Amino acid sequence: MAQARDTADYFSTTAAGTLESSDLDQEVCWYSPLLNISTAGTVTSSVDLTWATFDVDAAAGMCIGDYIRVSNSINGGAYTMVPNQFGGNACATVAYPLASTPPALGTGTVTQTGLSGTTLRTRVCVFTNTTAEVVTIDNVRVPHAGVSVLVTAAPASIAGRVTTGDGRGISGAAITVAGGSLSQPRTAK
Repeated sequence: MAQARDTADYFSTTAAGTLESSDLDQEVCWYSPLLNISTAGTVTSSVDLTWATFDVDAAAGMCIGDYIRVSNSINGGAYTMVPNQFGGNACATVAYPLASTPPALGTGTVTQTGLSGTTLRTRVCVFTNTTAEVVTIDNVRVPHAGVSVLVTAAPASIAGRVTTGDGRGISGAAITVAGGSLSQPRTAK
């Protein structure tokens, strides 16, 4: 259930190109482009994070307090969370247990190795609940040869009339389309 948000809440890109969030009052997620990793073999995914003034006193999903969950999806399957790397609370990749005192400013690189398949998508979900709690997401990378952004074309159609230079129709004209993902040219009259 979404909580009330105020005008100071945001999840946006800064002028420097870093994704930044503050006082989300609910879990908000960023998704990477879909990557083709089919020719790269086994890859490593990493993301640089900072988090400021995290607390442990507000209920947030399975966690008690603020968190960052970094997850990866291989071949369109379910997202698998990168296990806790900062804070010691297993409920998220970055989270602190109830009895702890989080640092005023945390920073680190979350890394997951051993990823293989055809496609990879990374998701970073953040929960914070006060204005001072700021999270940045930067330098999401899969630094391997053969990794590319998977671009898929939207369904398309071609329609119209074939005419002479002065606008008269040409009957029986043949139109040939080639290229893209077509295995051979297509011709239509």
